Amino acid sequence: MSRKRLHTSDSKLTARSTKPSVDNLSGMCSDHVLEILNLYCRTCDILVCTDCVLKKHKSHDWCKIRDISDEKRASFSKNLKQIHEKTLPKMNTTLQDVEYISKENQKKKTETLRNIEKQSTAILSSVRKIETKLKEAVEQSFHSYIEAEKELREDFRNMSGLSKECEKISQRGSDSDVITANGQLEKYIKQANDLDVESYRSVSSFQTGDVEDDVIERMFGSVNLARRRGRSTSDYIPKIVIKERRVLSYTKIQDDISSICSLGNRIWLHPRGSTENFALDHEGNIVNTKDFGVVASCTFARSQDGCLLCVDFVGKVIFKLSRDGKFSKVINTSPLKPTSVCMTREGQYLACLEDSAVNGQSKTRVFRLSISGRIVQSIGSRLFTIPRKVTENANTDICVIDKMHDQHSRLCVLSSAGILKFQYSSMSPWDVCCDQYSHIIAISRLGVDVQILDKNGLLLQVFSAADTAISALSISMDVDTIWVAGTKGCVAKVGLIYH
Repeated sequence: MSRKRLHTSDSKLTARSTKPSVDNLSGMCSDHVLEILNLYCRTCDILVCTDCVLKKHKSHDWCKIRDISDEKRASFSKNLKQIHEKTLPKMNTTLQDVEYISKENQKKKTETLRNIEKQSTAILSSVRKIETKLKEAVEQSFHSYIEAEKELREDFRNMSGLSKECEKISQRGSDSDVITANGQLEKYIKQANDLDVESYRSVSSFQTGDVEDDVIERMFGSVNLARRRGRSTSDYIPKIVIKERRVLSYTKIQDDISSICSLGNRIWLHPRGSTENFALDHEGNIVNTKDFGVVASCTFARSQDGCLLCVDFVGKVIFKLSRDGKFSKVINTSPLKPTSVCMTREGQYLACLEDSAVNGQSKTRVFRLSISGRIVQSIGSRLFTIPRKVTENANTDICVIDKMHDQHSRLCVLSSAGILKFQYSSMSPWDVCCDQYSHIIAISRLGVDVQILDKNGLLLQVFSAADTAISALSISMDVDTIWVAGTKGCVAKVGLIYH
């Protein structure tokens, strides 16, 4: 099926091509069958037949071909000479310049995307500082009420003790003792009379500010896009070229890597069945080892604020690892058990959730969850067999890896509304990610082949991620790099160039 679709697409591209060509060399009229093009219309600058003259060009300036042939041959020789001497050399020089500029554009694009990420990180960091400041203010306010409660409790103990002492003084104390004790009693009585329970009630609250998109956009910044002159680029789909392909490291892990996730300058790895997880730098060196305390199932994902999302299948929890290494529970999915999660561009979650076994059988389904964990959409409830991985494409399509009962798997792509758009089962795709151009990038567990599809399921390219006899188990994507992890701790890096 893939070959047929690819052939169809090539036909369409050929039909739309703007490649210079010489048409209709047969000398026959395309409008009037079996009529020879034996006349020339000067008004329209085209060859015509006798019927054309009688029907469409009757009032035009036309003549026989032989009457114009010398003039056109001279023009033809002149243009042919110009093509060879000026036009082709100029285009060749321009092409060389454009190839150089293309490399510069690639560097600028990568730099621009990284600057956008840096600005996002800076804004999020500023937001976190404001959040911390406000929380500290609330804590300080609450602490003052706790201190007031302690003071009241101490005053109560002092007054209780004083009242007992005063009872003794009233029985056998001197006049001076009575006067002194009475002064203290009057002081405490006045304090007690001034007590107001409501004054101990906290009045701190949070008044939300206005979250306006245009204000945030101005704060974030904007991208200045230069429009290239020439053919339309509204449907621009870049050509992908492999810049670099190498095995970074077999690492010291030596276990199968069931999940990989790129987070800026760190690549997080989850060895299958382990509570301990590892972060690599872009050269393959282990820079962090973290015991999550739970087995993070088969999926890592990136949150909107650049943190690591994980799932605890046994604990029925989706949790997050912050950049400073702290864990926080995002959603409690009980009674359902999470196997995969991703965060959408709208700030919601897509998750594969398994229900409790009934009669020895359990069912896994795909859901869209609100930020609070409420199920807002059930996706493809009757479509999937065992959905094991879900992610969102740049065009908001939902990509699901579905494991079949025969141990094969398939890629199902649905619209954001949950309507199936296409299925792809070639080479039994095992994991999937997407790039910023809505390309769908899948790996097969049968080897280390990477398959790149367009958003409509057309197979564009297949290549091997590494010249190594391993099986790929997981894949991740950042701006221009594909990361593939597999058996025996192998991690491969594939650098891309978009033309």
